Amino acid sequence: MVLNLFFTVMSTSFISIVFLFLVSITHRSSLDLNAYPYSSIPTSDIRVIDGDTFIINEDERVRLACINSPEANTGEGTEATNLTQIYIKNTKEITLYRLGEDLYGRTVGIAIDEKGRDLGQYLLDNGGALPNSYGRTKFCKIKYLP
Repeated sequence: MVLNLFFTVMSTSFISIVFLFLVSITHRSSLDLNAYPYSSIPTSDIRVIDGDTFIINEDERVRLACINSPEANTGEGTEATNLTQIYIKNTKEITLYRLGEDLYGRTVGIAIDEKGRDLGQYLLDNGGALPNSYGRTKFCKIKYLP
């Protein structure tokens, strides 16, 4: 009798833990971008600095959230910069979701084109960046990282 009660409690606890785990995975994989300030920006107003950084209207420096591209002065960095330039060139406008600022005062953001493609994910998919949460952990756990 005691043994049956023990197994019933343990199986119920196990099911609860699995349920909570599945809920947390679902929650982490979705980010309500509309909860953040955003604006549409013509790509003609964007100057690419490197794979994960660009400037809007020579005024606002934007660092893409949750990714890291090699520095522009390296061979891999040149490739990453070219990928970002191709993405911008083939896009008329991006929607920039401003998630906050980093330690250097740059806007940390997510850029989505008119077709719904995420620039950060594009760079990850094409070898132009790696996932990175340094300084942007609260956004990255939700967006790209396991």
